[in-house]
Amino acid sequence: MFVLKSKYKRLLSKHELLISEYTKLSREYHDLVTRWERMSELLEEKGVIEFIENIRKNQIFSKEEIKVLISLCHPDKHENSKKAEEITKKLLSMR
Repeated sequence: MFVLKSKYKRLLSKHELLISEYTKLSREYHDLVTRWERMSELLEEKGVIEFIENIRKNQIFSKEEIKVLISLCHPDKHENSKKAEEITKKLLSMR
């Protein structure tokens, strides 16, 4: 199948744009995962209440990031864990 040179250039440009967007989203995802892992470490070290208070004081996460964290630690995704429920409640109070 032959493709006109102009169409090929448009498709190539669109492909490059998609790769660029994918790279950006991949970096954002990696950043969130890294922050989530650090949050989990802090939970183990300090306990839930102290960690949430630290987030509140330092405003570590934006409103949008808090929304993502709520979705990640929601009890429905963690077999209705009490710890997940407690964390979700605290994060909801931060919105």
